[in-house]
Amino acid sequence: MLGLGIQGEVALDHLRLVSLGAQLSRDDQNESVQIIFCDPDTLALMVIEHEWPHSEPSTPILQRRLLSQPLHKIMQSQIVTQAAKRHANGTLSIANTARHSNILPMMHDAWQQIAHPLRHPNAQSLQRWLQQADPAFAQPQQVVSQLYLLPVTEILAWGWDASSQTLRASLQCGEDEQLDQVELSLHYSACAPQAIDILAKILHDDALSMISGWAHRHGERLYFEPIAVCDKDRVIMLQAQQTAQSIEMPSWQEHATLAPLHDLLQQSRALLAQWLLQGLIHLGSNIAQKVQYRAQQLRQHGLGECAERLQRALNSLQSSAPEQMPHYLTELYYLIFEYEKEQSTVKDVIILPD
Repeated sequence: MLGLGIQGEVALDHLRLVSLGAQLSRDDQNESVQIIFCDPDTLALMVIEHEWPHSEPSTPILQRRLLSQPLHKIMQSQIVTQAAKRHANGTLSIANTARHSNILPMMHDAWQQIAHPLRHPNAQSLQRWLQQADPAFAQPQQVVSQLYLLPVTEILAWGWDASSQTLRASLQCGEDEQLDQVELSLHYSACAPQAIDILAKILHDDALSMISGWAHRHGERLYFEPIAVCDKDRVIMLQAQQTAQSIEMPSWQEHATLAPLHDLLQQSRALLAQWLLQGLIHLGSNIAQKVQYRAQQLRQHGLGECAERLQRALNSLQSSAPEQMPHYLTELYYLIFEYEKEQSTVKDVIILPD
């Protein structure tokens, strides 16, 4: 029985936390932040979440205050506290009192305190760990999972993929030129548009030394979505920076190793999992717009059957008889799964400039 014997809330007498990154988001009613911390002593991931209604005074989100500090400072901090409570799903609440909590700036070597299995020595090690992990359905539902740290040995190629509004890079994370390759991708976010420029500048300067973010396997490849990075001098939370220097980015088409169709399938499967976990009726008033946009993308890539199942699920949700919705979503999942399997058998195509 998942969760059997786990307390819903535990008071933590003395807690030391190191930030691994943060993500901003917004919907029609609120803007919110999710800050991911690690306890170096237990390697437990914990998340501080907060949201502000749009009706509150129009203050840029990074200048809003959390724990009596500007949000951008909390996002890139180390915290020592005696006033924390950890909830069963991994969220963390800290009493808003300076007497029991110290908020310190991130040290440049803070991530060196974090050990395996959160920090891996190379891509091969992380690949093995993910391969041996229990399937998602057998793991307790946590707010955050699959977040890891990897060292970067070399930047093999990088560029801006305009078709998907994504900054991509091929990295070598270890000594083996073949087995330690990682495909990194950072999607443009309207909540933090400066994140693209910040990462692009680090890639341009060849200064990337470590990455923190979401990792997953597909076939024999390892894919990574960063939320924070480390250069030669400091730890940088990509969405916590208020300004960024824009630079000219090379086109990713010259180094393409990731097919746009594979990327779309991967994103669609992750989005479907998120919707099923949250429940479609709890996703806000813009769910119809999101579904129609995703269906349009699927059609443009020749996946009309997938688009049709997605549209039928939305129509069912909005009708007076929504009992067919699980059927359409199940069909959609298996279609995406089969298309992904077909994609994994296709050899990589390198597009060379004329």
